[in-house]
Amino acid sequence: MDTCIATKVALASVMLALGACGQIGGAGTGSTAVNPGYPAALSEPRTSLSAPAAHHDYGPIPSWRNHPAPGTDAAPALAADADAAAARTAAAHAAHRGRRAA
Repeated sequence: MDTCIATKVALASVMLALGACGQIGGAGTGSTAVNPGYPAALSEPRTSLSAPAAHHDYGPIPSWRNHPAPGTDAAPALAADADAAAARTAAAHAAHRGRRAA
């Protein structure tokens, strides 16, 4: 029974607070004196832009656009890495065979 009364009091106080927040003024005119928090209307700037708009140059796609830059071809590096890995593997197999023979 106590929670029912407490709930009713809480709901009534919330309704009263929300009802009071919605009141703008006596006549509801909404003047700036009653609503000082609202921003004023924006106006256009009095000066013009500092530079004209840039020209859009949309020409054909250059032939070099999809080619890699010089020195960025990874094929030689990958080939050298594969050769080094093969040499390490061959050396490891040879060492393993040597241990088995001994």
